[in-house]
Amino acid sequence: MAYRKALTGVAAVLAATFVFGASNAAAGDSNLVSKYDKDNDKSLDLDEVTAAASAHFDKLNKDGDSTLRPRRSRRDWAVRVQSRRRRS
Repeated sequence: MAYRKALTGVAAVLAATFVFGASNAAAGDSNLVSKYDKDNDKSLDLDEVTAAASAHFDKLNKDGDSTLRPRRSRRDWAVRVQSRRRRS
């Protein structure tokens, strides 16, 4: 279930990228659509977007556990270390 929600979220982000990238495509950057257009009909259907989102998700899912976690910044780690030191 979590995998499906994450995949749906990634698909939504990818779809938004295509929508907002449409102005770039009009300016000559047509490879945005053609990169994911497997049947060469110059449009993206749900299957093509889902496949692209799934591939992108798999690329981000380095540990293979079907979840994405935010990467901690150095500041977050510093705060965590300081709080542990205070408890000790």
